[in-house]
Amino acid sequence: MANKSWVGDRLTGVDIIQLFVSKSFFYSHYKKFFSKVPNHPDIVEWLENSPDAPSDGDLWVKRKEL
Repeated sequence: MANKSWVGDRLTGVDIIQLFVSKSFFYSHYKKFFSKVPNHPDIVEWLENSPDAPSDGDLWVKRKEL
């Protein structure tokens, strides 16, 4: 898909979990972190593909300070 648009049905939280890990691993390791996403507006904007969202590099790359 050149335009990066999703053409399938809207994914549920369970669909997304199952794409990456088993449900038991998600609930034992990741769930506590996902509940904190709303506390980070830049990540929310990035996840929602907002036009004002920071770039991947600005959000996820830790740059070494000289």
